[in-house]
Amino acid sequence: MKTYVKKIDLPKEISDVLKILNDNGFEAYVAGGAVRNFLLGRKIDDYDITTNATPDKVKKLFKKSFDTGIKHGTVTVVTKNYNVEVTTYRVDKDYKDHRRPENVEFTKNLENDLARRDFTINALVYNPKEGIKDAFCGIEDLKAKRIKAVNDANLRFYEDALRILRGIRFSLTLGFEIEDSTLNAMNNNAKYLMNISVERIKEEFTKILLSEHFERIEAVLKTDVFKNIIPDIYNLDKDSILKIKSASNNSCVKWAVFIYLTNKKNCDEILRRYKFSNQEKKKIRFFIKNSDFAFCDDKVKLKLFMSENLEFIEDFNLYMKSLGKYFPYKLYKNVLKNKEPFNIKMLDIDGSDIKKIVSDDKIIGKVLQHLLDCVIENPDYNKKEKLKVKAEEYIWKLNHTQK
Repeated sequence: MKTYVKKIDLPKEISDVLKILNDNGFEAYVAGGAVRNFLLGRKIDDYDITTNATPDKVKKLFKKSFDTGIKHGTVTVVTKNYNVEVTTYRVDKDYKDHRRPENVEFTKNLENDLARRDFTINALVYNPKEGIKDAFCGIEDLKAKRIKAVNDANLRFYEDALRILRGIRFSLTLGFEIEDSTLNAMNNNAKYLMNISVERIKEEFTKILLSEHFERIEAVLKTDVFKNIIPDIYNLDKDSILKIKSASNNSCVKWAVFIYLTNKKNCDEILRRYKFSNQEKKKIRFFIKNSDFAFCDDKVKLKLFMSENLEFIEDFNLYMKSLGKYFPYKLYKNVLKNKEPFNIKMLDIDGSDIKKIVSDDKIIGKVLQHLLDCVIENPDYNKKEKLKVKAEEYIWKLNHTQK
């Protein structure tokens, strides 16, 4: 175990949790991602603590706490600004579902706890009194920009197949290379990803699509890692990979670009397979459906499009840009700025006004739609008196056509 004398500026609340544990005779360290991100100069979103204090001892020391994964030794300590997961040093026992250990055994030895972790860069711990402790050369791998499994890579991924996707995500997020034996082990154990829920697959793959260095996916595409879970990814070429990388940092936009470039004909099946929410389905379907529409700077056509599709247009513009396709965004913003009518609600007349002219409820909707078509063509018509005249003319025409 190497120790590096280095100071991490922890939030006071996190330092206080460590201090309370230390003052009561327990070891305690900030673990994993917080240490890694500090050394990389990246934002730290949360802090996890590892300790030799058992969960019951932790709960006695911190009254504001609740059980998170008590079976696996985790108690969440509540401070003013953080929910801090405090986990007892442990050794994981048999993994029967290639995801979580059936049970764990608490240990007093820090190195035993670190040995169960996924990657060397996540097996770093820190305490203000001692500095950074590194049992598996994680700092060397950080400097070398390398993703490497802790100890036996095949065992790490056999235990928990989701670690395969996590490792790929770290590679693409940090811009690190996956070390050869680790990549080979990912490939060897990829079949176990079939045991992982589609919700978790989707969650991790979304983060992969959103990663800063998506171009590094090329190295993974030389393996069969995605063969059983996201086979469409093998349809990507270099140009498509760059389009996904440059796409707006928006999960629906990224997924829509991915689906369009890999298997747009089966969009509905993909959305069903990965259990997208109804809102996500609606949005992505809209993107794919309108991808190949030949937009031009025609205000009337644009307003007709806006009348039915306003909800997603801002993100649709980002999506079209990502594909290198044209959408008249400036014209769209101009229509909004000038408050030019493009839907029935924006008419200076409503159904109750039309009912004074015609009593047949079935006709009212047709009349309003006709009036909208008129004001889309000519916004100057959007005045109540003018619209009444237009309505009367249209109703007369309808009555005489029917006769």
